[in-house]
Amino acid sequence: MEICVLGSSSAGNCTLIKTENTTILIDLGFYPRYIEKSLSYTGIDPKEIDAVLITHEHTDHIRGAESFFRKYRVPFVMNKLTFQNAHVRLVPALFENFQEFTIKELHITPITVKHDSSNPVAYLIEGEKRIGVATDLGSTDLRLKSYFRNLDAYVFESNHDTEMLLHGTYPGFLKKRIVGDYGHLSNKQCGNTLKEINSGAEIFLAHISENNNTPEKAKGTVEDILGDDFTVHLTFPQKASEMIKV
Repeated sequence: MEICVLGSSSAGNCTLIKTENTTILIDLGFYPRYIEKSLSYTGIDPKEIDAVLITHEHTDHIRGAESFFRKYRVPFVMNKLTFQNAHVRLVPALFENFQEFTIKELHITPITVKHDSSNPVAYLIEGEKRIGVATDLGSTDLRLKSYFRNLDAYVFESNHDTEMLLHGTYPGFLKKRIVGDYGHLSNKQCGNTLKEINSGAEIFLAHISENNNTPEKAKGTVEDILGDDFTVHLTFPQKASEMIKV
């Protein structure tokens, strides 16, 4: 299985997961032109995408969904509340959270997470390897940890450095929202959670804030917590990450 994060930030999110016979995207927070350009980097034609899975309805996760659907007619998959609140003109397949479904050879479990949207999910993707994708969550709970225990790879939120956030220019209400249980994970929360549930895996740090974090600070903090048994990769707001095989 291969992973490439095509982009991740408050401006847009999209993750590619590929096997020999199946190609999916998780979230589509960019317009088609950017997705096409990013996919070309991996040698994939957009027409090869078997499905797009949506985590929640915030704009940075669905911005390009409607136009991508019109252009390529790729199947979209999300839960009912997300679809009702997304206000996008497409016809998705709907699921119930925690109910496993399949896309060709991949087995997928949507897991409810804590974030300030209608019914957000993380995804457990199982094929020859097991991958967890959780880009927006204010805190982790026992259910998420149990599903995400001992996976081969993670795309996991490392949104902010707490000191940078608290001493930064954001207004008080926004700082409170970000550090709250339904906001976003800090670098330390990211590292501590992964350390608790795994002893060595490939890690992509997702949704790194451009205002309250730096790539160097995120990677350094998480690596200090995880140690040498993990391999930590960065993601970027407007650039695809490296393509990793797990």
